[in-house]
Amino acid sequence: MIIELNDIGVPSKLPVFDSKDDLIDTSFSQSEKAIGKLRLPGVGNGRYEKKHPILFADGSVAGHLKGAVMDIGYTWECIYVDKAGAFFLTSIPFLYKGEGGFISIVRETGTYKIFASGPKFEKTSSINVEFGNGWHTEGFKLFSNQSRLLVITKAGFGLVDTLGERLVYSIKFDELDHYSIQNFSISPNEKLLAISFSASDYQDPVSDEWKFKNYIKIFNLGTGEQLGNHSLDSDQPLWAKVQFSVDGKSLFLNGEQYQRQFELVSKSR
Repeated sequence: MIIELNDIGVPSKLPVFDSKDDLIDTSFSQSEKAIGKLRLPGVGNGRYEKKHPILFADGSVAGHLKGAVMDIGYTWECIYVDKAGAFFLTSIPFLYKGEGGFISIVRETGTYKIFASGPKFEKTSSINVEFGNGWHTEGFKLFSNQSRLLVITKAGFGLVDTLGERLVYSIKFDELDHYSIQNFSISPNEKLLAISFSASDYQDPVSDEWKFKNYIKIFNLGTGEQLGNHSLDSDQPLWAKVQFSVDGKSLFLNGEQYQRQFELVSKSR
């Protein structure tokens, strides 16, 4: 199956587009939009010291983190998944010199018995993520049933099975897509992913201006398979957001000088 975007022109009314905060779910205690039963107080340098506190949603102490930076490394995004009973943190190990990144999984493992008391939380496993270079995170979204976590960076995206603690798939963007992502949207039924790109293509020898390729790609969110690639009729950089309609049958694009509404049409290959 493929999905084509039928351009039906400038919309009479644009939907409310997701903000950056809406695209990244978090369990950092400082966020007003923090979700999950437990919270992690974030630190500015991404390095957690030994006995770093773990909090309940009401701010009371649930326990303390063991190992911290030596076990987990530097961290960026964090979410607590109630169904999995664990934190999922994008991270790079301390002194790590390889490529990609990791998702560290932290859960309660017991109690402190020496030099401290109370519940102990520590990293129990980690998932290697090839597209996590530098963790330039664009999206970190937990599915409504909490069984899947979508992770998007400027280098690619993937889907994490939060209950099985594994990577379902990993997609690295090609050379043109790499670091050209503008925005993304998840369909209401959580089956499709739309990503908008604006990539520098070539330098015009006459005007000396850079020309851009602007396009939207549609992916099967469950498998990572690309279902569509729609080119936009502009060779200028488009800083545009995408958003599915409430019924999931349309896709809106909103830029400063470019607004469009597309109808999604499924066809057999």
